[in-house]
Amino acid sequence: MPATKPIDFIKDAQDITRGLKESRICAGYSQTEFARLMGKSQGWVSSVEKGKTNISIKKMCFWLDVCERRAEICAK
Repeated sequence: MPATKPIDFIKDAQDITRGLKESRICAGYSQTEFARLMGKSQGWVSSVEKGKTNISIKKMCFWLDVCERRAEICAK
C-alpha cells in the first residue's frame, strides 16, 4: 500500500478534489483504469478531479476505498 499523506485541514472543495486525484495517482491508477473500477467514464473522473462535477460523500468514500485510503471527519 502506498504511503499516505493526510490532508491536515480542508478549506474548500479544491482541497477535496486535489486529495481525490492524489489518492488515485498514489494508488497507481490512470483515469481510464480508475473509471472502470468506479463504474464510471474517464470523463466523469476527470470532471470530478477538476471540480466540475459534484461527488456524493458515499461515492467519495468508495473512491478512497478503491485507492485503499480513508477519510476522517473531526469536529471541533
